[in-house]
Amino acid sequence: LGLTPQQQEHFWRLSMDYGREARSISSNMTDLRNKLLQEMIQEQPNQLVLDSLSEEIGEWHVKLKKLTVNHYLGLKSYCNDDQQQTFYWIMQNVINPDGEVVVPRGQGRRQGAGPPIDRGRGWRNRPLTNE
Repeated sequence: LGLTPQQQEHFWRLSMDYGREARSISSNMTDLRNKLLQEMIQEQPNQLVLDSLSEEIGEWHVKLKKLTVNHYLGLKSYCNDDQQQTFYWIMQNVINPDGEVVVPRGQGRRQGAGPPIDRGRGWRNRPLTNE
């Protein structure tokens, strides 16, 4: 994105806050999923308990989605117009078609230096060729 030091500081602070809140929500969801699993393996699972746990997991999932959206909007607010174009491209690649967030692991030598050439869907699973 070519962030200034001041922008980097804002991004860092927002990301730290987001990470802390997201981990807390994820932990709650994990606990609820474990309770759901424990109820499911009972000889006579209680459908009311299963329904209640499922709804509670859904509520936490909504909280996490809203937190994520607000986090990205916060990051975007610190970008200039050119950076917002690159930011949009990054968001397209971070959020997969199912709406799940994919945590980036680096992009080789370029390290996010901008949009790569369009490789098309499924390019990671294709055999390497000498082009």
